[in-house]
Amino acid sequence: MSRADSWAADTEQTRELRARLVAALVEAGDISDERWRYVFATVPRHALVPRYYRSDNYQEIDGTTEDDHSTWLR
Repeated sequence: MSRADSWAADTEQTRELRARLVAALVEAGDISDERWRYVFATVPRHALVPRYYRSDNYQEIDGTTEDDHSTWLR
């Protein structure tokens, strides 16, 4: 896999972060349907959003760069 697309790989880290997200959403009562829980737990959404802007300072976080990758995942 090239560096150009390795940022989108579904890794142990991305699976763990998804599991934590699902647990938090279930605990908050935001997901009650088992089908939605499954979707949130299995779809690697990080690959669909390569970059975003922080709402507090409009800083671009680009998951395709090595410098921003860890911040971007969280």
